Amino acid sequence: ASKVYDKTTDFSVVEATISGDVPGEDVSVNVTGGNYVSANAGNNIGLENLTYELTGADKGNYQLEATPDPTINASISQKEVSLSWNYTEPFIYDGSQKIVNATITNKEAGDDVNVTTHTGNSASEVGNYKAVAQAIDNANYKLPTDELDRSLNWEITAAPSATANTPSVSYNGENQQPTFEVKVGETVIDPSKYTVTYPSSSKNADTYEVTITAKDPSDFQAFTAEFTIDPAVITIN
Repeated sequence: ASKVYDKTTDFSVVEATISGDVPGEDVSVNVTGGNYVSANAGNNIGLENLTYELTGADKGNYQLEATPDPTINASISQKEVSLSWNYTEPFIYDGSQKIVNATITNKEAGDDVNVTTHTGNSASEVGNYKAVAQAIDNANYKLPTDELDRSLNWEITAAPSATANTPSVSYNGENQQPTFEVKVGETVIDPSKYTVTYPSSSKNADTYEVTITAKDPSDFQAFTAEFTIDPAVITIN
């Protein structure tokens, strides 16, 4: 008799091994009730309060011994956990330490069980990383056997940057919208792959902010950049 840990001592119906029956006759004994002595995962767990039932076409020819004492090897196996990671999209490099962690989503109500050890789950430099859950703190549970089910591929990407092709222009009485060169790390992004949103008015001498948005969000996250309109120089003749 065995089951997966479910925080209960419930015991499922099993068919007992019997002796004393006439060969070829249809008779068996089911253990119809009872419970495990402990709800915790383990082997050779005791059973108690067992009840029995004769079944089969020939059961009328038999009776149970007065105090049945069968040997039943009962076990409760560890429950395999399902993991969820606190990571949805690549981090943007900013020099700080980035950390990803796994949490358990299928624990039994009221149980305290956590992933206590990870490898590869923290970094600060641009790159691709693999985090793996290595240990949990409750013996009634186990991590998935397949590493694919307890690991996460994650990434820190280079921060996008933009430079106005004409960083500083002079006031000319008209709206001005200089073009921008966008880079991710050292890679220049084709202008057809992003849009630049300018302020509704950029005529007066001032510093203006634009929003640069990738047409494909996987290229980079939207960010802001600036350009300046300098005051026009008046010449005294």
